Amino acid sequence: MVTIPESVAQAIPKLFDIHKCWLIVNLAAELNYAVISVRRFLAEFGYYSSYTHNGKYYTLRSIPQFHHDGIWLYQDIGFSRRRSLTETLIHLASRSPAGLTAEELIEKSVYLNREWHLGAIKLFVAIRYANLPSQTWVS
Repeated sequence: MVTIPESVAQAIPKLFDIHKCWLIVNLAAELNYAVISVRRFLAEFGYYSSYTHNGKYYTLRSIPQFHHDGIWLYQDIGFSRRRSLTETLIHLASRSPAGLTAEELIEKSVYLNREWHLGAIKLFVAIRYANLPSQTWVS
């Protein structure tokens, strides 16, 4: 357990009231602490890091209003209740007895409907569900 300085414990919720998501380096600069210390402080509050933008964005656990598929999009920053895009895709596909095609995964959530995710989704489906006919995951 990390002891959070009182000034930081008060500042963090206020900063997240101003911006729902923060780049970790910007938050660290605002708090005047090293990134590693800020991550430890956020761990005490509970947080999510983005599955987009290489996990550089952070939000407090209390902020996201997740879609029924477990995804929350703030502007163009994606967060998953499952914490990673891979785990989210596994969750979405595993809820269906037959799995899901790439197109079905995209349909399941408007938040995944991005060109730069399409290739990753198709690759995931190809690897995870290799027993599906090839036309279900190839354009």
